[in-house]
Amino acid sequence: MKAIVCDIGHTIITDSILNKILIAHNKVEAVGKLYDEEKMDLSTQNTIDLFVKKMFINKINSLKGIKNNELYDICKNAQITDGFIEFMSIVCTKQIPILFIGAVPIIITEHLLSICGFDIKNFKNIFIDGSKIELVDNKINKPLTVCTPSLKSKKVISWAEQIDISLDNLMIIGDSIGDLPTMNLTKKENRFGIHIDSPTLKNIVCREILNFNHLKEIIQTQSNFQV
Repeated sequence: MKAIVCDIGHTIITDSILNKILIAHNKVEAVGKLYDEEKMDLSTQNTIDLFVKKMFINKINSLKGIKNNELYDICKNAQITDGFIEFMSIVCTKQIPILFIGAVPIIITEHLLSICGFDIKNFKNIFIDGSKIELVDNKINKPLTVCTPSLKSKKVISWAEQIDISLDNLMIIGDSIGDLPTMNLTKKENRFGIHIDSPTLKNIVCREILNFNHLKEIIQTQSNFQV
């Protein structure tokens, strides 16, 4: 059996959810790419992690005081990628383990999935990991942890061990240079890119896709996506 790892921010929706929230609250000074290859020093993974951490902390600090229900309302208006809901319906019907992971805060990922009809309390095959933020009186207070690219790959390894799946049996779906360490955990044939704006990532994926319809066909037809 295979399992799936899916990035969050610019994958299941067509734009950056954090930037969308910042714009909705007139915090445009904090808007920007977490994985901006033109601004990043790509010489070491550590420098990439530090860039992401600094950008993320600035974004969350700019959202201090925003209510959790306001986050939900903005998520409700996000443009879901074509085919995602149908893709998830098949994944859940087949009980394929799927991990949603990225720099996006866990609570926002939960909102996005709930809006799509996949409340994680009702689906044992859905797992979520990522950055954590502190809520005080149900309002954003501060960032607690940042899921950098390096940490993301470590968390994916741990999850694969937890569900007893080999790394070679992971289908990995990503969109940015932040997915490179995770993509490199599995075989090239299992790497899929969506909404890619990274030349670096394009070079290592098996296939770049426009929406989730192609992935839906793969898990519908391949026998190794059976329980």
